[in-house]
Amino acid sequence: MSKKTLHTIIQFIIGAGFGAGGMLIYLKGREMLMIEAPGWIAAISTLLVVIFLTVLIHELGHLIAGKAAGFRFLMISVGPFKVQKSGETIRPGLNKHLNTSGGLTLMIPERLDPENSKMIWFIAAGPIANFILGAVTVSLAVIFSGAETTPGLNYALYFLFTTGIVSILLGLASIIPSESDAFESDGRQILDLLRGGDKAITKQRLTVLSVSILNGTRPRDIDTRLLESVLSRSDSQSFSQASTARFIAAYHHLDSGNIEAAEQIFDSLISDLENEKMPMLKGTLFSEKAFILSAYRHDAGAALPFLEKARKGYVEKQTLSRAEAAWHIAMGCLDDGIASAKQGLKEAPKSLDKGGAIFETEILHVLSKGELPKPVIH
Repeated sequence: MSKKTLHTIIQFIIGAGFGAGGMLIYLKGREMLMIEAPGWIAAISTLLVVIFLTVLIHELGHLIAGKAAGFRFLMISVGPFKVQKSGETIRPGLNKHLNTSGGLTLMIPERLDPENSKMIWFIAAGPIANFILGAVTVSLAVIFSGAETTPGLNYALYFLFTTGIVSILLGLASIIPSESDAFESDGRQILDLLRGGDKAITKQRLTVLSVSILNGTRPRDIDTRLLESVLSRSDSQSFSQASTARFIAAYHHLDSGNIEAAEQIFDSLISDLENEKMPMLKGTLFSEKAFILSAYRHDAGAALPFLEKARKGYVEKQTLSRAEAAWHIAMGCLDDGIASAKQGLKEAPKSLDKGGAIFETEILHVLSKGELPKPVIH
């Protein structure tokens, strides 16, 4: 049995025991407080609302702590809803990506070397918010449980107690150090920061690279020594961190005109998608593969399947428009290509990736003339 399989089994056993223990406490608590459950339809509806509410509070905890630390807001998503920064505008919308429906808050430090204490508070604020909500709602349920029971009061107590227990369990689950190929719990991230060492240093350097690009450094101008040091320490990174480092390297090569190196990395990342390990990168990877095949290989036929997959995944609008423009031009449909490129130019200023947008805008200007870009080594 591999170490990875054993780790998965142990996490499953811990999760199952945690869930069973939580359910036992919940049922015993309801019995002690004499809170009756409503009918099945009301109970299921209440549970869905409670889960949404507790996840929302968790993410708002991260958001408030991030704002207090001076971090820049990018996006928050809970269930089917999201709020995302587009340029200088905050836009609400629907979250169409199942992998982020469990809750996600994206914020980045303004400084390249954020203090560990600020990062720890930002991460810990989610579980803390859950514990506060849980303590308040359970306390209210206990205080009012002795009152004369009416159907309305009973349901209110049921809602409060259910919210409290679910919120506390969510806080505990997120604070337990655990990780998978594409996910690290809040507890895991905090533990790494507190421990320091090679893993924490590598994570910090990866943060510096990511923040640098998001804040306006174009990919070809990033610190290559820093990038090489992160790429060389794959053993001290989770799969998602190593993939992010490779993703940054691919964009560095693409912006530098080294198309062969960029395509090789994109291909290796795409092959990893077979195990569904990087759902957030799917659309972008497929889009970049379609762009390279169309713009530099002049093979629109090979690019089409990747372009179709990109349209179904998460990808920024200007990135998809760039791939579509290159594909149309490679097909000989210049008017459609020019239209797609002009649409991309409208979207580029709204990009969350300020550095990448510089590179993309440059390419989109070429495509808007009905021409395919030529690689220029920088």
